[in-house]
Amino acid sequence: AKEREVDAERLRALSEANHALRVWKHENVSHLQTCRELLENGETKTCIRYLGTLLHQMTTDRRDIHTGNAVIDAVLSCKLADARAHRISLVNSVILPEGMTLPIEDTELSAVLACALDNAVEACLELPDDRQRYIHTTIKILKSSFFLQIENSSGGHYNQTREGIPATTKERAGEDHGIGLRRIAGIAERAGGFLKLCPEKDQFTFTLILPLDS
Repeated sequence: AKEREVDAERLRALSEANHALRVWKHENVSHLQTCRELLENGETKTCIRYLGTLLHQMTTDRRDIHTGNAVIDAVLSCKLADARAHRISLVNSVILPEGMTLPIEDTELSAVLACALDNAVEACLELPDDRQRYIHTTIKILKSSFFLQIENSSGGHYNQTREGIPATTKERAGEDHGIGLRRIAGIAERAGGFLKLCPEKDQFTFTLILPLDS
């Protein structure tokens, strides 16, 4: 019950953040018109203060993502914006049919995707500055199954749990947040799918496959 509550709160926060982003973009034309008027009237300093306020309200490098699935949109928009802020190279390939129904709850989908991306960012940030940092996200339908794969650069050093699953910093520290790879594996198993992890020397690959109803 606690896990479901945490998942629901995470999804709510992500959805609110994504909605705020869309509202800001809708208002963007008005902001640009205001700045133009200020500059035409010679109010350069006022325009600079106005722009500073806007930049403080929202990070400008957030990009709205539209995949056809509101949960995936919210998580990708927020988590990948955070990765971009750390100068991590991003490649996204998302191809989904409209109105697709997954065999897991929206809160579980949000938690799974957020956890996987958090882990990918964490691995990238542990690399030295001279190493390339990247996250490649692929989401599609593959042979009547939902296919999610996240590939990220890695230093090749992995601490494992008793089950042989790579542990994140949060799990190693015993902190009570984040759902962890073990729970993701459990979610996949209950849905009739599976989680595959490939820890390699320079790259870590997270693959989740869930069968879809016909």
